[in-house]
Amino acid sequence: MQNNSLTIKANDGREGLEIYVDANWGGEASRSQHGFIGFLWGSPVTWNSRRQTCMASLTCQAEYMALSFAARAGILISQEIDVIHKGIVPTLISDNKAAIQIASDSGSKKIQDIFRENSI
Repeated sequence: MQNNSLTIKANDGREGLEIYVDANWGGEASRSQHGFIGFLWGSPVTWNSRRQTCMASLTCQAEYMALSFAARAGILISQEIDVIHKGIVPTLISDNKAAIQIASDSGSKKIQDIFRENSI
């Protein structure tokens, strides 16, 4: 009988759960692709890459869809880890300037309406 184990230890001084997210806008005639990888204390613990199920009309919208998937994965991991280590809050990391601006500001009303219409 073979025993398997997963060892997670701190690397590079990273703390907590960091999830790096990116999306590739598919254009007006194609679905976008997104992916993310999550690191818990510097060790990869989750990842995903797939075509998005609905078409995004903006690159920022595709990125927000990707962030939504990554956030769900981060919440699940933090709930599981909460049993052994309390207070792990996922940090989402994106390179999309428009998505970052909307997250840090209130964003424009028009953009918020687009996201609301698409249930993002």
